[in-house]
Amino acid sequence: MSYLNALASNGLSVGLRLYGNRPGSAVRSEEAYQVPEPAECSKTEPVKPVGQITKGEQTAQTPEEQAAGRAEAAVQLASAATLGYLETRAAQTEKSAKESEKDKKSEAAENSAASRELTEEEKEQVQELKARDREVRAHEAAHMAASGGLAGSPAYTYQTGPDGQRYAIGGEVSVKSRATDDPAKALSDAEAVKRAAQAPADPSSQDRAVASAAAGDIARLKSEVRKEDEEKAESKQEESEARSSPAQVSDSGGHLGYNGETFSRKVSRAYEAVKSSFPSSLRPVLARI
Repeated sequence: MSYLNALASNGLSVGLRLYGNRPGSAVRSEEAYQVPEPAECSKTEPVKPVGQITKGEQTAQTPEEQAAGRAEAAVQLASAATLGYLETRAAQTEKSAKESEKDKKSEAAENSAASRELTEEEKEQVQELKARDREVRAHEAAHMAASGGLAGSPAYTYQTGPDGQRYAIGGEVSVKSRATDDPAKALSDAEAVKRAAQAPADPSSQDRAVASAAAGDIARLKSEVRKEDEEKAESKQEESEARSSPAQVSDSGGHLGYNGETFSRKVSRAYEAVKSSFPSSLRPVLARI
């Protein structure tokens, strides 16, 4: 340490103190190092850093002197680390102080407006703002309750009153249907959107527009669902008929009919029906045909 050597050359007593500044450190030690008087130092001999050992002194230096040199080096490193830590802490403290001052000014402005006596006109304005705040929050809550979980969080527009308080004067809730290829699920979401839009007691023009668009989606989706159900029913009926009336091959090798009956059997049954319609006196004649 060059400054220690300079002090030593003037015969001053140097005191060093090391504090554990890092978190978890409990080190606190104090050591005083005495340097020789000026009479003991040669004016022409260059000043040697504390703890440095020359080749000629390697055998003459005692273990205590070596330990003192190592301690001096440790003190130098600790001092540098402590300085960096203190600079960082100072910057953080300055930043916190500026933010705190800004918050105090904002709070002071609000308290100033709230502490002063309001005029009758201002009191009336505060009551109107409170009523509007309740109305807006109830309106958006109705949208959320009827959305079936499709609504997001409400976003409000605020106005600061004469009393320094903020009141909601407008709001909106985003209600979105889910992306799906299933007409039935899309229909359910469209119906939820319509319910949410019509939920407030006094729907706005935007609410009515959303409900109208949802009604158009509902009509279209109902048609798609109906068509899909009809196609499923027809397919199911065809499968059922195919299972109940299987085609059968006749032994005579005739052509198969609708119910698996051969054409020759159909002709035979028709002939017997015609023959039975004639008088009994003619049946022997018909039997020979």
